[in-house]
Amino acid sequence: MDNPALWTTFFAIRTPSTRIDIAPQFRDAHRGESTEMKILAIPVVITAWLLVATATATADPQPCERGEFCVWPAESYEGEVFRAALENTNPGECAPLPEGFDARSFANRTKRPVTVYQGRDCSTEGEFDTYPGGGTFVPEAPYVVRGLQIWDN
Repeated sequence: MDNPALWTTFFAIRTPSTRIDIAPQFRDAHRGESTEMKILAIPVVITAWLLVATATATADPQPCERGEFCVWPAESYEGEVFRAALENTNPGECAPLPEGFDARSFANRTKRPVTVYQGRDCSTEGEFDTYPGGGTFVPEAPYVVRGLQIWDN
């Protein structure tokens, strides 16, 4: 970056009562330019850049297709998804999640209600709740889910 005005813009901070100029050698070369507008534009430019960087850095969650019950190991649908559907889960039977896989977010895209359990054995001794079908999304499970049960309608 060979533009001294640009460096002055980035390294000059102005408040109503003080002015701190980190690059004074460039001050005289650009007298008469509106540095106040440049200084005011800095937070706007930086904020816009951060918003764009954050939006592009956020990974899209792996999709949960219609007819599936999906669980993720982290909140906000992050991590490798585990999918349960009628093709691999019998209705009314406990379906433990794979050993070592604990879910912290889930989505019910089946048409059937699904009960999630704190225990892998689907025991009612621990926490459990039933979520309706048709598109129920839970980005933060109220407890760690280790088992599930898909119900008949």
